[in-house]
Amino acid sequence: SSALGYLAFAFTFSLAIITPLVMNLGSVLLPALGQLRGEPERQVRAFLQAADKLAFIGIPLCLLQAVVAAPLLHALYGHKWDEVILPIQMLSVCMAVRIVCVTSGALVLAQGRFGFMFRVSAIYAIGFLGAVYIGALWRNIVAVTLAEGIFFVIFDNANMYLAIRYGKGKLVDVFRLYSI
Repeated sequence: SSALGYLAFAFTFSLAIITPLVMNLGSVLLPALGQLRGEPERQVRAFLQAADKLAFIGIPLCLLQAVVAAPLLHALYGHKWDEVILPIQMLSVCMAVRIVCVTSGALVLAQGRFGFMFRVSAIYAIGFLGAVYIGALWRNIVAVTLAEGIFFVIFDNANMYLAIRYGKGKLVDVFRLYSI
């Protein structure tokens, strides 16, 4: 259906900022943090410093993406994609939150917590599908986008906390990352 296409377009558009930043940082973080595996507190401090720098760059870029989505789409396509502007804006704001948290997977892998990572991935898959299903009950892409956004904000921050807690990180450390 066209709604699914609109949703896929909105989601893909919202990933434009987060994907290159996170992919590049993640590939550097894993080996660097792996060197600190025997020092969990130092490892978490190093991770939080990297996440702080990523937040400083990524949050404003994701928010800027939300602001320029409408004028950019109108300039490129006229009003063909008007239905996806609000979902793109919502998901771009959501990605500003996600960009802070999604690199926590590199930390968990560097900690050698592969079983934990497997469980988190399974819970993520089930939770994400559940959120999409709940949003789809309203039969519009804004509801699906809102359900995805709520899921991401809750899950990603909880996952970040569980990753840093291993090295004595605190919940306040997660929230501090948003105070760019």
